[in-house]
Amino acid sequence: MTKSSRKGQAIVEMALVLPLFIFVILTIIDVSRGLHVASALNLQCIEAARAGARRMNFFVATDMIGSHTHSDYSTVKDAFERSQSPATGRCDALPAGSSFPSSPEARVVYWIANGVGTSDQEVQVKAQCDIELFTPFVGSFFGPTRNTYRLTAENIQEKE
Repeated sequence: MTKSSRKGQAIVEMALVLPLFIFVILTIIDVSRGLHVASALNLQCIEAARAGARRMNFFVATDMIGSHTHSDYSTVKDAFERSQSPATGRCDALPAGSSFPSSPEARVVYWIANGVGTSDQEVQVKAQCDIELFTPFVGSFFGPTRNTYRLTAENIQEKE
């Protein structure tokens, strides 16, 4: 082939490869964000469950478990929100025993703390967050309507 017949070959190759390259880069970013948010949700659940399972006074009523012996809901809420990642958005606490919304907003962390301020033997903290994906068409693998992916975390701690 002569040089004049290969004049536009580089432009055509770039036009074919560039969208694929951008797709791969955006997928790497989405996977990294997903891992970060999943790790942050897990940390939030661990810290909140620890705060709820902690005994307020080790010398009074050591054989009892109740609202007066262990941390209250506000302590658990503070611990959950203190370890929040900036990538997740705002936190919405749901009442104990309820379930997560069926169509949640993206970038909102919904969380439930069960066993806080009760005579239950353990504290259970569950969290859920939907993240928006940057990569086009990947969201159709996870759900038919939105370009989001749902991440969940749960931690159970026995009371001290």
